[in-house]
Amino acid sequence: MSGPEKSDFIFVAAVDHRIDFIKDLVGDDRPEPLAASHEKAADLKGIVFAAIAHAIESGLPKSQVGIWADTDLGEAVLLRGRGMSFTTVASVERRGPQHFQFQNALGFSENLQRIGASYAGARVNHNIEGDLSESEAHLKSLRRLSEISRSEGPPLMVELNIPPTKRQMARLDDLNEWKRDFLPAVMLEAMRSLQDNGVEPAIWVLEPPDQPIPASALVAQAYVDDRVNVRVLFAVGNDRLGETDPEAVDRKIQLAARTAGVSGLLLGPAIYEPTLKSHIAGNMTRSEAIDALSEIISSIAKQFAESGIALDVS
Repeated sequence: MSGPEKSDFIFVAAVDHRIDFIKDLVGDDRPEPLAASHEKAADLKGIVFAAIAHAIESGLPKSQVGIWADTDLGEAVLLRGRGMSFTTVASVERRGPQHFQFQNALGFSENLQRIGASYAGARVNHNIEGDLSESEAHLKSLRRLSEISRSEGPPLMVELNIPPTKRQMARLDDLNEWKRDFLPAVMLEAMRSLQDNGVEPAIWVLEPPDQPIPASALVAQAYVDDRVNVRVLFAVGNDRLGETDPEAVDRKIQLAARTAGVSGLLLGPAIYEPTLKSHIAGNMTRSEAIDALSEIISSIAKQFAESGIALDVS
């Protein structure tokens, strides 16, 4: 298995449409939100971007940070990221559907090239026990996406999500049992299924299991059959309810740092949402929110690096 170099880590803040900035943060749940709500939501994404820029000014290497955004509310941060020459990831999937669908099936490649994104980002729901016809349809789209990314660029980043089916949940007591006892094996089979169907991302983003052995098995699958030009990130903070506890986040950071072959972290909404909500509530100025998020991002990067060093020393 090929692993990252000591200095080749990356921390990507995800401000795409995994949460609804207009509804969940701005608080506008109208069928047609106000133009002012769109502007406020875009500005909130800009705060996260500004925090990354501040972290760079404070010493975090530019090569180690990135931002993942949609091409609607997040287009401005993608363009600003390109201007600052750090990693940008532009979403290509349509918001909402259970299975992968292109946001713009005909012109997504041209759009990403116009924005100058470093990666095409796809959040993929793929449960191998799900509906076969839907699965085949989205595998076809993903295979096409992978082929175009390899031939025309930009490279592909796939974040793999495994929602349990109703049949799977019927056999279990609760969602925690699914995550603990079954999700790692199902995710491993899902990765194999995608690879067997020609989906070859440059970067995998995975929700890590709690235990080191299944986490290592997932990472090893990304590199199987001499796949050397690939990287793996572990997602931290995607569970907005379950990862508000700092100790839960710390455990994931340490697991990522101590798992061979992991190149860094994807930072989900639980990392930045509390600060943005505090700003919206008037408890923080924009500048204070930027400073606070910059410190959080820098602290996570430092903790990741130090956790890995601690393992090497022991």
